[in-house]
Amino acid sequence: MEFKIFETQNENWNDTLVKHRLADPHYSREYALLFEKVTSNPEFNQNFVGKHYLIVYTNKDGILVYPTIKREITILGHKINDLTSPYGYGGPLIRGDNKPNIYKEFRIEFDTWCQNNDIIAEFSRLHPLSRNHEFIESIEPGKITNISTVYYLETGKSWEELYSNFKKRVRTYYKKRDLSVKKVPITTENAKIFEDLYSQTMKRISAENKYHFTEEFFVRTFTLLKEKLLMILAEDQETGEKLSALLVLQFGEFAYYWLSATADSARNRKYSPTYPSLAEAIKILLGSESSFFLLGGGYKKDDSLAQFKRGFSNDPIPFYIYSKIHNLKNYENLIREIELNFSIDMDKINYFPKYRYPELIQKY
Repeated sequence: MEFKIFETQNENWNDTLVKHRLADPHYSREYALLFEKVTSNPEFNQNFVGKHYLIVYTNKDGILVYPTIKREITILGHKINDLTSPYGYGGPLIRGDNKPNIYKEFRIEFDTWCQNNDIIAEFSRLHPLSRNHEFIESIEPGKITNISTVYYLETGKSWEELYSNFKKRVRTYYKKRDLSVKKVPITTENAKIFEDLYSQTMKRISAENKYHFTEEFFVRTFTLLKEKLLMILAEDQETGEKLSALLVLQFGEFAYYWLSATADSARNRKYSPTYPSLAEAIKILLGSESSFFLLGGGYKKDDSLAQFKRGFSNDPIPFYIYSKIHNLKNYENLIREIELNFSIDMDKINYFPKYRYPELIQKY
């Protein structure tokens, strides 16, 4: 048995993932480095920035890798440490024959590490395609919750087969496009183009401040993830106006529809540029090292974003989260103290951990 903690300075991080066929962009060292950097957006920093680790556990049955982020927050004079998964997806990935036993033995070691590092709570958005919820539930019943459905494509299929399964609207928008849709280089100039479109989108949909990623964040993204990033740009054929763009993360057998953005002016067009842009990304991924392209889901059940993604995929898959309290006494004492100081009924808050409920964060 071996239990290792990799920090982002460890250059063996990615080699370990690749060697054991556990590579995934959300688990990569570059992705961890990206979200260790503080930006000029304090709400982004509060939610996504922290000390990143890759936990590597091996025993006679196989190997487990688990990316996690240690965050600190001060509440009513108490310094609190908790863990969360990388932005996107996380949870344990395992290569081995007896996954429940590997996870069970890993948990003993990891829970001890959490106690020794004063971790009060742990949260993770579980990797949908790894089905890691199955072996977690068998060892820790009650710790996982199904919160939504996401959609994916198998990129080993032919374009003709995938295209024939697209919904009618997708095929119509793809055929009738009056756009130039193409893959563009991963450069600082294109990072700034994407940020401009993304900023327009976030303001238009009134997104939470934590999702207003800065220009410095995107420039850093395009530098660190240069080899793991695909950008598709849609422009007006006549004027060259930038109308929409999307970013795909790719590393190992998994690719992800990561971020997308649309200009305000694109809303006046008869045919949305987003449909042909995603279709173009799918075409490019065919024949790549990726076996699966995860499109994700919506913000809410069956909202417009979920319907858009369902237009490309007939393959839904459940999405789970993992929640665990490591120090129940301290957690409950903190919740009661918050309740008394801010006159809030914490029992009504459906959020984990409760002390990070967005409306509460503003009061600390």
